[in-house]
Amino acid sequence: MVVIVKENHTFDNYFTGFPGTDTSLMAPLSDGGTVLRPQAVSGPTARDVSHSHDNAIKGWNEGAMDSFDTMLEAAPRDGGPPDYLPFSWYSEAQLPAYWRYAREFVLFDRFFSNVLAPSTPGHTALVAAQSPMFSNSFCFGTDCDQNGSGCTAPPSTRISTFDSVRCKRQDPVDVYPCFDMPTIPDVLPANLTWATYSPGSGTGASFGVTKSVGGNPDVASKHFKKMADLLTDLDSPDLPNYLHLKLTGVLKGVDISEHPPVDVCPGENYTVQVVNKLMASPHWKEMAIVITWDDWGGFYDHVPPPIERCAGSADVYTPGFRLPAIVISPYARQGVVVHDVTEQSSVPKLVTELLGLPSLHSRDRRARDEKAGSMLGAFDFTQAPREPVMLQTRTCP
Repeated sequence: MVVIVKENHTFDNYFTGFPGTDTSLMAPLSDGGTVLRPQAVSGPTARDVSHSHDNAIKGWNEGAMDSFDTMLEAAPRDGGPPDYLPFSWYSEAQLPAYWRYAREFVLFDRFFSNVLAPSTPGHTALVAAQSPMFSNSFCFGTDCDQNGSGCTAPPSTRISTFDSVRCKRQDPVDVYPCFDMPTIPDVLPANLTWATYSPGSGTGASFGVTKSVGGNPDVASKHFKKMADLLTDLDSPDLPNYLHLKLTGVLKGVDISEHPPVDVCPGENYTVQVVNKLMASPHWKEMAIVITWDDWGGFYDHVPPPIERCAGSADVYTPGFRLPAIVISPYARQGVVVHDVTEQSSVPKLVTELLGLPSLHSRDRRARDEKAGSMLGAFDFTQAPREPVMLQTRTCP
């Protein structure tokens, strides 16, 4: 089981016009008008639109999805005319590999982020089936190597949190970013192996805020790997049973994250290299790969998320906007769009379903994997194993 995580794009941003999916080229504006969504530029974007919880609440606007033009960074910083960057979309020619994977295998068009929030909550949901936070941790990139993050952060570090059971901010609202909650490695039996790859020195970023994994130096030393070693390690004939790959950061001077404002092309190319290696593995015929994104990145999506409110709470945190999710496997159905309502917690649910593990919810009632939709609809285990679909990388603009 391999989970590949990229950064910051909604479904409408990456797959507008994909056959059989629910997308829209028109978008409502806060003044009651509409805009024809512009095609994204090939190359770096003009800026990184704010993708905070507050900005998500603005764009969502009680489900009207009509106020993305009012968000912070929605308009050019120099006060120039609107460029409607949050509404932009990429064509198949700009993302040929992702579209090819979606055409050859399975694409989900009702896959939602767990929280109306930026990256860290999404990364946590993808390994723990829950997120106790709605803001990012204080630390990103190379700063994490120097200062620590999550469970290795300085004692004074605080992060904004919410109670996913009561759907409201916790009291106290600011806590140390190290949470006692189970993750996939906590339910893996001893005979199943695992590893996670992340940027820099191998901080295990997606697990960084979890006490049993990110807060355990022995676990980190055995299972946290460096992104720089990934392609070489994938040549091994004996891959771990569970691989979690946070494909972000800078490798040999190239940003592979797809995080705006960087060009998405190098990131897609790197994903192709990784998937080609996995398909060439002797384990291909017993493999399932999920490619998804960690958060919405400040981009428009026209489908209102299935918001959950608890009685007595006016706060809104979960679920968030749609994200792309692609399932690749020799047992994946061919060229199918799955419309089942799923979310980031559906990914750890799929891991436990395919590997025959107990649910995370059985360990912690806040985990959503028993509640989240299943992704098993992507598979047909009666079919003969499909052959790999090897792709070529392309020249970036």
